[in-house]
Amino acid sequence: MKRREVERHVQEAIQGLLDDKLSINHTFRYLTDYANERNYTKLELKAVEKDAPERSSPQSVMVLRLIFLHDCNEIQIPNIFMPDCMKRERLGKRAIKAIHDAGATFGYELFVVDMVQSFYERLIVRGAVRAGHESVQITANTDLEGDVGSRRHEIEEEAKGFDIFSFTRESKT
Repeated sequence: MKRREVERHVQEAIQGLLDDKLSINHTFRYLTDYANERNYTKLELKAVEKDAPERSSPQSVMVLRLIFLHDCNEIQIPNIFMPDCMKRERLGKRAIKAIHDAGATFGYELFVVDMVQSFYERLIVRGAVRAGHESVQITANTDLEGDVGSRRHEIEEEAKGFDIFSFTRESKT
């Protein structure tokens, strides 16, 4: 059945990208919920820290939630959150791209929904298409790999252009 094939293909794309890195510090599992409807499927990736000595109990994290709306040929991402040990590696953006590419092979469109304003604005800068106040559509033209709008990129540019001793040279002339 095409529906399960899309879900499997998307999950394999996510696993290929996130599982190795996630397994270093977390135990995790994928959960599928068919919600008593043939045309609606929810896929979640939940993780729990392996070792949390500073806390009394390990931290649980909802890494990713996908909703497949099969009647619309649509995938929605209402939750995407990388654990601290996986941040600053662009894994969230790369996961979005992997989901888009896997779904697109079956004619599915991808939307990131219900997000905070700052993430919404960053995705718009990257070329996502506005699809409402808190939603964007990810397309093949959305740049999820480059440094577009990246805080890391801005800091590197600032550091390159700054010379701490320039004021002493200017005062001698």
